[in-house]
Amino acid sequence: MRRLKRCLEGLTYALLDVLALIGVRASSRRFDLVIVYPGLLGDYVMWLPYARALIQHRQHIRPDERIALLLDAPLLGWARRHFPGVDLIAIERRAMRLDLSYRARTLRSLRRLGVKDVVYAAQPRDFLIGDAIVRALAAPTAVGHAAVFADRTGFDRALSRRWYSHLIPPPSGEHHIDYHRALLAALAVPAQAVQPVTDFAAHHPPPASWPYFILAPGASRRERCWPEQRYTEVAQALRRLRPHWHCVLIGAAHERALCDRIARAMGEGVVNMAGRTSIDELAVWIAHARLVLGNDSSAGHIAALCGTPSLIVLGGGHYARCYPYPAQAAAVVQAPTSVHTHMPCFGCDWYCRYPLKKGRPYPCIEAVTVSQVLAALPALLAQADARAGSPTAAL
Repeated sequence: MRRLKRCLEGLTYALLDVLALIGVRASSRRFDLVIVYPGLLGDYVMWLPYARALIQHRQHIRPDERIALLLDAPLLGWARRHFPGVDLIAIERRAMRLDLSYRARTLRSLRRLGVKDVVYAAQPRDFLIGDAIVRALAAPTAVGHAAVFADRTGFDRALSRRWYSHLIPPPSGEHHIDYHRALLAALAVPAQAVQPVTDFAAHHPPPASWPYFILAPGASRRERCWPEQRYTEVAQALRRLRPHWHCVLIGAAHERALCDRIARAMGEGVVNMAGRTSIDELAVWIAHARLVLGNDSSAGHIAALCGTPSLIVLGGGHYARCYPYPAQAAAVVQAPTSVHTHMPCFGCDWYCRYPLKKGRPYPCIEAVTVSQVLAALPALLAQADARAGSPTAAL
């Protein structure tokens, strides 16, 4: 049933895209290279050091080349600071799936650009967004990863392969970083060109005058959240170990009620910032924190770039793709620490084989105990104390 749904979805969108692009022709060439990366916040953060290496390498060997970067619209503010001198193209990911009028207008405007080379840097390839964008750009040279989502059908795979001149085989590792390295190697970018992003939250003063740790109890889906009672217990234990630290709760606006409940349970010395920060402000809070605790979300990736020690409660749906980081994660200042309880079904893409209880997380996440998390804290506190001795050195 899942594959049938994907097949019908792929056929429908492919037909609609054909109709949308009828009669649309490219103008005279506007860009020499368009790099397509319509990923979410955490994906962008992991990709940033590799994107910089790619663009700087191209600018070095082809200084007259005009480069554009296509991103999800909410990330444009960061991209303007991280990629000066690079043209930016914004798309709305959600609208590309749900608003057919917006999708048609966007694909038509992309077809008119006139592009020589396209690099689709995200993985696995997304047939409905990323592949459709590559198709619309219609560049003579198009490079992307061979990997696609496991539930895509043979029709999707065969059709989308025709839109690329070169597909990069999967690397030996599963992590996004392994794929980013493989892409740069295929594009002849030297490995030493990848460096940690040391200006990620630079020039921003601390948002508070007191020391604090961050608790990020939310995730993209409720079932991927470690129980709030356990976060409360860990946060209270941490306050006992570091009584002068405040607790700052962060999250999206819809997670504010969750953070309110944890704040009430903890009592004094707690600040709930959920839904009250911009992306830039979120990065500054994380950059100046002593420690970050959270689920599999963007907070840990931001902490890794900023050098903030972090602990991630991890399930098995996407195990080894985002967390844990590879042993040789040279492009981050401080790799996150992951705590998990291994199960034989790890790598299930969150299609759980076990019955799910309403209001409860996936079994692999619920299997992580408070004791496991508390056991990981001493090493992280030692890192936090050492970092406090040379504050903002990695910011």
